[in-house]
Amino acid sequence: MIPATIYKHWIGYVFIALAAIFVLLLLWLGFDSIIASNWVDPTLAFGLYAFASVIVVLVAIVQIYVYGLSYIELNSTGIVVKNWITLFVSRDESFEWVQVSRATVSKGEIFAQLLNYGSIGIETNGGQVQVVITRVPNVEYWQDIIQAKADESTPDETP
Repeated sequence: MIPATIYKHWIGYVFIALAAIFVLLLLWLGFDSIIASNWVDPTLAFGLYAFASVIVVLVAIVQIYVYGLSYIELNSTGIVVKNWITLFVSRDESFEWVQVSRATVSKGEIFAQLLNYGSIGIETNGGQVQVVITRVPNVEYWQDIIQAKADESTPDETP
């Protein structure tokens, strides 16, 4: 199954949207309590609510965009990981198959178990995990593919 490009699981988009909705609800509750207290002019309170809501929606859109940029690429020469953290910061790593000793998998949360996604860590010959990408779909399948290719590329050291 190589070459392949593995993008993050769709559940991340749902988490970002739910977080934005939660923040918008908190803003609405704050707006409602300010109006009820007659502390501020209702027009000013609504304007502040509208401004804050636009900011929350814009941040959610940027987060969704950034989330979709991350991927793992498996090709004939090795692994390329593009892991975007913010709109301006990404952690880019590349490893030749000979450098990869194993791939580790973590499926911690209940949603990960139910929806079959998790985190893949790429461990190099030094024995340390060099990079981790989260919310990878079918994580065990991709671990097997990475491990098989790494084992195939590692020279046999038996005399």
